[in-house]
Amino acid sequence: MDYFIKNINIFIEVSKKESITKAALSLKIPKSAVSIGIKKLEEKVGTRLLFRSTRKVSLTQDGIEYLHLCKILLSDIEQIEYLFKKNKNIIKGQLKIDAPSRIACRIIIPNLSKFFTIYPDIKIFLSSSDRFADIIHEGFDFAIRVGELMDSSFIAKPIGNLKMINCVSPNYLKKFGLINTIEDLSKHFIVNYEENSGIKPEFEYMLNGKINYLKINSLISVNNVESYISAAIADLGIIQVPEYDVKEHLKKGELTRILNNFNANTMPISFIYPHKELIPTRMKIFMEWLKKEIELHIE
Repeated sequence: MDYFIKNINIFIEVSKKESITKAALSLKIPKSAVSIGIKKLEEKVGTRLLFRSTRKVSLTQDGIEYLHLCKILLSDIEQIEYLFKKNKNIIKGQLKIDAPSRIACRIIIPNLSKFFTIYPDIKIFLSSSDRFADIIHEGFDFAIRVGELMDSSFIAKPIGNLKMINCVSPNYLKKFGLINTIEDLSKHFIVNYEENSGIKPEFEYMLNGKINYLKINSLISVNNVESYISAAIADLGIIQVPEYDVKEHLKKGELTRILNNFNANTMPISFIYPHKELIPTRMKIFMEWLKKEIELHIE
C-alpha cells in the first residue's frame, strides 16, 4: 500500500511539473525511480496515464480522470489520519481554488493575511479569471461561482445573493442626457458583456417580482469584468454590476447610479466542489472563513 501511495504522489508531481526530470528534482529522487513508479502505476490500473514526448509529459484522458481520483484518495487518507491525531490544532496542506477575478482581487486577497495569521500552514493556490475553469480536470478543490449553476454533477453550497445596481459615468449623462425612466433607455447605450459572440445587448430589470429584458444599443462588447467596468468609466455606456464591485468608483464620482427602482435580479453566489465522502478539514475551515468575508459584501 505504501508503494502504491508513493507512486500516486509521483504521478501527481509529474502531472504538475509536466516533466519526469522536474518531478524527480522536486521529489529529490532519481529520474529512473520516477519512471519506474509511473510504469508500475500504469501496469496496476491497466491503462496509459501519460503521453511522453521529448519536450514534455501530458495526461491522457484516462490520466486526467485518474489524477482527480488520486487527489480524492489522498485527501480522504489525510482526513482519516486527522480524525485520530492527538494534536488537531495543526492544520496544514494546500488548497487549489478557482474564483472570479473581481472576488479574488477585492475580497479574497485583501483579507488573506488575517487567515494566514490563524492558519499559517495552509497554502493557497488561487486561480482568478472570468472563465469557468474545469474543476475536475484542472484539479481544483473547490470554486466560487456567481450566477445560476448549470452543472448539477457538483455539490453546491449557497453563500447568498449579490445585489445588482445600474451604473454610468457622469460624463456619459452629460453627453447623452439623463436617464429617469425605462423609456429613456431607447436613446442610450449599454456596455455589452458577452462570454460568447452573437449575444444581443439587453438591459435586465425587475418589475412586480418578474424579470424583464429590454434590448438597447451598444457601442462595445467585452468578455472581462475589468474591461466591463472600465468601459463605463470611459463614458461608453451603462453597466449592471454587483454593488460591492463598484463601491470605490461610486465614492470617487467616476460612476453614478441610475434607475434605482429597476435593478437586475440578484445574482446567487455559491461554492461548488466535486462529490467527496470526506472533505479535508483545511477546505472546510477555509470555506467557512471565506463565506463570512463574502457575506460582508452581499445582501
